[in-house]
Amino acid sequence: MSGKQDGYVYFRNRMSSSVLQADERYVSIKRPSKIGSQLWAPDYLHHGKVKIVTKSNEFKVLDMEGTTYGSKIITAQDVGPEKETQYWHIGYHGDIVNAKTGLCISIPQTNNSYPYGLEVVGHYFHGGDWQRFTIEHVDY
Repeated sequence: MSGKQDGYVYFRNRMSSSVLQADERYVSIKRPSKIGSQLWAPDYLHHGKVKIVTKSNEFKVLDMEGTTYGSKIITAQDVGPEKETQYWHIGYHGDIVNAKTGLCISIPQTNNSYPYGLEVVGHYFHGGDWQRFTIEHVDY
């Protein structure tokens, strides 16, 4: 990694107050509990791109399982610059957008609710509450 890490953060969904959690492979939303799999370190690179590193799972990075609409968000080993789906942009409105695909991290809604455990996916950005996250520094 080549950028600067400013400590660990939560990515908290504004509507549900749940946070992103790196499970064994997939990323889901859970109740905040300050466990390592909920702590992330944005590694700022160049041209507004970041690699987002999880504290747990052997410091894997945020990635996408595919490159199409609906692809699941995963964590994977950092394999360097050739894996373009491991680069992200964190937008002004709280959107986390994949630099390669342009897809935004989204929580699939279930009857306008956000139950804990839902796996997040890549969708086109519409600005809905299910796509907006705040960056919250965490003291651990």
